[in-house]
Amino acid sequence: MTIAFAVSSFYAGVAGSLLYVTIGFVEPSSFSLGLSVQYIAMILIGGVATISGSIMGALFITLLPRLTRELPAVLPFISGSTAAGGLSVFTVETILYGLLIIVFLIFEPRGLFGIWVRIRNYWKSWPFSY
Repeated sequence: MTIAFAVSSFYAGVAGSLLYVTIGFVEPSSFSLGLSVQYIAMILIGGVATISGSIMGALFITLLPRLTRELPAVLPFISGSTAAGGLSVFTVETILYGLLIIVFLIFEPRGLFGIWVRIRNYWKSWPFSY
């Protein structure tokens, strides 16, 4: 158990140093609660304990803001800015993160990776699925 914490701390340190090399500065305020929720959503929606699931979840959560940014064109009651009162795109994103986490935990605990495994197994035995 101690080795797991040591290895994860090592990887976190390497990631932090690579972030500093890439950006040039690191400040604590750049890591907010919303970013932590995004990371947890990536892991839970993709599939816990699988590398492929984490990658699928990261792609899904990364593409989700792009899809929600297009909502004001489709749904007129959602505003694109935070200044206007009512429902904004950023509020919808936050609600979607929470709903997706709850839905995947209740209905598909293995995440997107579990869905992928079921689809793959179905198509492997497709003509003879008995």
